[in-house]
Amino acid sequence: MKPEILTHPTFTLPRILFRKKIYNFLELDGFSCVHYKQLRLREKYNIFTTYYMCAVILSGQKTIYTDSGNHYLNPGDGFFAQKGSYLFSDGLSAGNKQFSSLIFFIKDHFLTDFLKKHAFLANETTSANSCPDIMKLEGSPLLKSSAESTLPYFSHETRHTRELLKLKVNEILLHIIESDRNKYFLNFLRSINSCRKKNLIDLMENNFSQPLNVEEFARISGRSLTSFKKEFKTIFDDSPKQWINRKRLKHAHSLLATTEKNVTQVCFEVGFENISYFTQLFKKNFGQTPKQLQKDQNQQKHAFI
Repeated sequence: MKPEILTHPTFTLPRILFRKKIYNFLELDGFSCVHYKQLRLREKYNIFTTYYMCAVILSGQKTIYTDSGNHYLNPGDGFFAQKGSYLFSDGLSAGNKQFSSLIFFIKDHFLTDFLKKHAFLANETTSANSCPDIMKLEGSPLLKSSAESTLPYFSHETRHTRELLKLKVNEILLHIIESDRNKYFLNFLRSINSCRKKNLIDLMENNFSQPLNVEEFARISGRSLTSFKKEFKTIFDDSPKQWINRKRLKHAHSLLATTEKNVTQVCFEVGFENISYFTQLFKKNFGQTPKQLQKDQNQQKHAFI
């Protein structure tokens, strides 16, 4: 469920977290994990994730807003988001405790390897229902304790840390499957290989305004960067970056000319993350800055009053 445009951009995960020095990271082949802490009482975020994402709430509360309903999360609860998912959420501290969660960003091959290693899962019957883009993970002491048991590895690395963490993530995934009565998650795991590549035209037309770079578009499309660029050129007869910028600028021009949204709101809404860069590109393409366009539009409106 996309909320009304706020005066801040959509945050692309995990990129935005990697840029900040305040978070603890562990990055391995196949997945990375972040111990996320939020000091303020409540903050609302627009988020777009470019990896499969699993989060477990350790303290505080969180609300995830989706088209199918809102998910209210307490300590021990969590959620799973498919890559390419857009979500709107807020976090709330409880009492004197800050909001904190453990977030895992998981690559395709780790999940397919997980399913192969646990062959017994192939014998479990499931319904025909597919996994929603954002699925709430019902809280359990086992899920929370499994997540919390990874925390010491952020500050105490040993020669076996990588293998131990892989076992921990496998453990968390098994807890998710065990608690998922509808078997949505197991259906999702089984479908990864069969629907890995997304239709490129639909993907780009529906998501060009998300704040993604070319590498991230390639990732959520299920292609390598080289394959993505080659197929993109064949379909659109243009480079990804030029096509994306042109679509964003055209959309920005329309919003500035027909709505009351300010330049900052429009910049973020169409997918740019830097207002100066947006203004520079806009002037290069349209011969005037976004503010000059708005000023001209307002003068034209007043001339007819």
